[in-house]
Amino acid sequence: MQAAPELRILNIYDDSIYRVTKMKLSSGLQQIVDLEIELGNVVARIDEPAGTRSPLGVVFEKPLHLESLNVLPLPESVYYWESTDPHYEKERGYACRLTKHVVSGPFN
Repeated sequence: MQAAPELRILNIYDDSIYRVTKMKLSSGLQQIVDLEIELGNVVARIDEPAGTRSPLGVVFEKPLHLESLNVLPLPESVYYWESTDPHYEKERGYACRLTKHVVSGPFN
């Protein structure tokens, strides 16, 4: 059995962000956050609320690793989305139908 990969938390701010997501984020989206951090992406911010439709959003600095994320066993409640609304940043990521939480990153 392989040991779980060590997460690279870059500083105390990143560590506190990671702890917040572990406490609040829906479990279906948490595995996306875990993989993004493992792949070297960094959380830019946590939005509470995240726009008018989501109570919580985790936004990464770089685009999400969509090809790597496609292999995760995501629950049916988690789906891919894109935001091209001119009132918000152009982002894409995943959302949870049950909690309305989102995980996103900028377009390439």
